[in-house]
Amino acid sequence: MDTIAAAMITTVVGVIGGYLVGNRRVKYEQLHERQAEVIAKLCELLAAVHRDVAALTSPLQPGGVDRREQAEAVDRVFGELVDYYRSNEVWLAPHTCEKIETFLPEVSVPLQNYVDDFSERGYPRTSEGRALGIHILQEIQPLRRELISEFRAILYPPPWYDAPLRVLEWLQKWARQER
Repeated sequence: MDTIAAAMITTVVGVIGGYLVGNRRVKYEQLHERQAEVIAKLCELLAAVHRDVAALTSPLQPGGVDRREQAEAVDRVFGELVDYYRSNEVWLAPHTCEKIETFLPEVSVPLQNYVDDFSERGYPRTSEGRALGIHILQEIQPLRRELISEFRAILYPPPWYDAPLRVLEWLQKWARQER
């Protein structure tokens, strides 16, 4: 009789434990899936901003290009980036949000100053205006690289056995230093 009771208790505890672990796993799988979708879309929008800003700030423009139209395209795609970020920032990690929050004014203010410095032909009048174009391009790429790294970390997490191996490696290094 005692073995039957022990088996029933073990079964009940196993079922409840399995339910809790499985439920938690599903929750985090969905969270990571949504985070990956948001980061992928942000990377896509950053690539579009980079493309349009590179076209706008390029000093070698083909003839007949309407620079004001290019500036409007940059403004439109930057607005899409900001709107998408604001509506999906809840899915991102706090450190990712901090990076993007820092990035947005670092690009929007110089971009506005760059466009404000245009001559009637649509080119910057001053050397500061030309420097702003270079500054804007330099700000976009690092953030995009960081977002891609985060995306890859979600898609390709280290295997479960990697952490104990790193601890073992650290212990071996520590033991060597003690000698």
